[in-house]
Amino acid sequence: MKNLLLKGLLAILATILMPHLINAQHFTTIWSGSPYQPMAFVVQGASIDGVNLESGDEIAVFDEDASGNEICVGTVVLTGPITPSTPSSFSASHEENGGDGFITGNTIIYKLWDNSESLEITMVVPTYTTFPGFDEVYSPLGTAIVTSLVGSSSVETTASSITTCQGSVIDSVDV
Repeated sequence: MKNLLLKGLLAILATILMPHLINAQHFTTIWSGSPYQPMAFVVQGASIDGVNLESGDEIAVFDEDASGNEICVGTVVLTGPITPSTPSSFSASHEENGGDGFITGNTIIYKLWDNSESLEITMVVPTYTTFPGFDEVYSPLGTAIVTSLVGSSSVETTASSITTCQGSVIDSVDV
């Protein structure tokens, strides 16, 4: 009887905790609580290597602080696919006490998390709406309408010619 109760209790705990473990958050903002003078982000589409993001994947926005460090100022864990009719929205926080949010006018840095592959994607190209009045850089109380985020897990480049050596040359490149 004790064994049956223990199994039942474990099943209930697994049911409660499993969604939290599956959708564990990869990105963490530098701020907590409510965002200060928030900037809203509305993302209408996002993909990695041509595959649309899905439930459990994440989108994050980063900014560089005064020392050149990238800081996470906004993030969202997806609960389903993103489409223009079911966009994903989240907020980023403006700096309040220095270093705890985005700086007005700075370029928005996007990163993606592929939950199924446990892979962080840092090469992300945003496309913004063409409607006037929306922001493409950080702006307190602003809004960015992102029509697509295209992430890539690799970069390929081709050398058009090599004149100093024959055969194949492999060289690693840090980006």
